[in-house]
Amino acid sequence: MLGKLKQKLTNFVDSRIQNYLSKDNNKEDTGYNVIDESMAEAENKRNKNSLTKNLLYSIQKDFNSLKYTKEGKEYAFDSMDTCLKNNKMTGLTGSPKDIVFTFFAKFGYIGWQICSVLAQHWLISNACSISNKDCLRNGWNNIFVDKKDIDMTEEEKEKAQETLSKLFDIEQQKYKLNDKLLKWGYYYNVFGTAFMLPIIDGIGDKEREKPYNPDGIRKGSFKGISVIEPYWMIPEFDLETMTDPTNINFFEPEFYRTANGKKIHKSHLIIGRRKFVSDILKPSYYYGGISLAQEIYERVYASEKCANEAPLLLLTKRLNVYKVKLKDFFLNPTKYKELAETLTTMRDNQGILFTDHEDDIGQIDTGLGDLEQVIMGQYQLVSAIARIPADKLFETNPTGGLSASGDYNIKNYNQDLNTLQNDLFKPAIDRINEIVMRSEFESKDRVGIVFNPTDNPTEKEIADLNNQKAQAMQIYLQNNIITTEEARQKLVNDKMSGYSFLKGIEKEEPTKEEKAEIEEMMKKADKDEIEDKEGKDEDDTKLITIKSYKRQRRKK
Repeated sequence: MLGKLKQKLTNFVDSRIQNYLSKDNNKEDTGYNVIDESMAEAENKRNKNSLTKNLLYSIQKDFNSLKYTKEGKEYAFDSMDTCLKNNKMTGLTGSPKDIVFTFFAKFGYIGWQICSVLAQHWLISNACSISNKDCLRNGWNNIFVDKKDIDMTEEEKEKAQETLSKLFDIEQQKYKLNDKLLKWGYYYNVFGTAFMLPIIDGIGDKEREKPYNPDGIRKGSFKGISVIEPYWMIPEFDLETMTDPTNINFFEPEFYRTANGKKIHKSHLIIGRRKFVSDILKPSYYYGGISLAQEIYERVYASEKCANEAPLLLLTKRLNVYKVKLKDFFLNPTKYKELAETLTTMRDNQGILFTDHEDDIGQIDTGLGDLEQVIMGQYQLVSAIARIPADKLFETNPTGGLSASGDYNIKNYNQDLNTLQNDLFKPAIDRINEIVMRSEFESKDRVGIVFNPTDNPTEKEIADLNNQKAQAMQIYLQNNIITTEEARQKLVNDKMSGYSFLKGIEKEEPTKEEKAEIEEMMKKADKDEIEDKEGKDEDDTKLITIKSYKRQRRKK
């Protein structure tokens, strides 16, 4: 075989070289250059071996049935993976192996239509929605960014808190913000990118072509939020973002055009992108991100395939072996076919199999001990890609592993949720807060948010935590670090203490006359002299008050 292969390769190479040398000088359209025959012969002698090796790569399809044997090893030319392992055979160093490269290339962009189809599957749908629900389930608290409690009176604090509470209620009840965010986050995972457009009366099509300006929001102008699938948004660029790599927005769409031709500047849109890709791949992804559905669909298929094979394996786990003479079988196949059909019909546990005393029948049983581990192993790969603990994704109790309680996985999951809250949802909520404040309250005050903890502690965990706090507070009291009034105030401020319903210590605010007197004294006296001054008993109260106000100013 080896001799025939070498001879065939030699003849092929010689014929290729003769064709190369026999091209006429006038036949320029053939693509060959005419060279001197003596130079060609020298080139032939010098590169004949390497040419032979390189041709193995190009003609491998012609030798699918041939094998190359060397030092006891066989290389099948119908396997490019095997062929390329031997660089001496191919002469191609640094080239990707076809089989390996094909494996990774299939993870490329699959299209939004296919993503939509995949999202119909229960497991992919759950993986794309569970993390979003967990991020928003416990809600968030609105806070004024530019206002501090220390600068406000009790009346101002109550008014500010009332405004923030109304803001939250309006967003949830009137504009359904939570539902819109869940839908937007779902598209974010399914398609890799998602869009939200606040609809504001007075900001029309022409205004949307220009950068977003919140000063155009009037009272009552906010109408709601439109969540848009990326399928309906066509990216557009200006000259700088398309051609200048030094531009901070290089290869980022400056505008988006809807299906009906409306042009929208990117600043009007709230855009979420999941897992950015390199610039060279952005056009294939329509300048979006890698979707979760694209990442897990193959693992989901393998998991479901394993689960579906399990019932079939239970029905066919016993293989009957009927020993016959193969000569008789081929002479009368109809007889044995009917016999096989009879055995199959009576195969279940309730059937009775009649055999002749001379028949030799055996049985092979397939072990099912590791079947559950194989199936769950595939499903756990899905949960690993989705970064959702398997016991949460499938609502099962954690079993085995390094952390059978699941605490380590839940801790990591909560960290991922915090990242998702700050990177995806917080900018969107901040934008809506700005719009609602201007539209509903005619206020330009900046409102930020603080998400509530994603994990809800149990009653036992709360009781244990409060017990630890009480022990620490007792130590502080015994060592005169805090007073009983301060300890009581701590209980009132702690919402999980169980005593937040108690009234706190009311702070006596100085009157206007006292404030004016204090300010006058501070203007006349130097700061250091006031702190070191030893006044009379009647002035002690004033001096202490001045010092307390000085400390507050220093903290600012």
